[in-house]
Amino acid sequence: SFDLIPLFEFPNVQPGLFHLMDFFMRLTAQILVLSVQMAAPVIITILVADIILGVANRIAPQINVWELGFNIKGYLGVMALFWAITLVVGQMEHYTLESTMHMNQIIDLIRGAVPKGGI
Repeated sequence: SFDLIPLFEFPNVQPGLFHLMDFFMRLTAQILVLSVQMAAPVIITILVADIILGVANRIAPQINVWELGFNIKGYLGVMALFWAITLVVGQMEHYTLESTMHMNQIIDLIRGAVPKGGI
């Protein structure tokens, strides 16, 4: 692998450079979609907690809801994160196989191979 991609040299990617950049853009988009999918349950849970605490503040203004919200939203956020991770664990095999395939495509593009049917 060090013969193919030298450690202390910039790799020669002349013919496949634009395909490599396109591939990196698509991969970055997939990573951003995955991160939003993992963060969405936490964001929605904290939004619902804020709405409930806001209603509680209107009903009983004597309760210090702002200070109480720190603890409640923290615990709910961590629980939602654990719940989201358990949903993603089932997809980890798929993501691992995809990353192996992506790494092979990156090495081929760095070598200079131009894909025929697209990436």
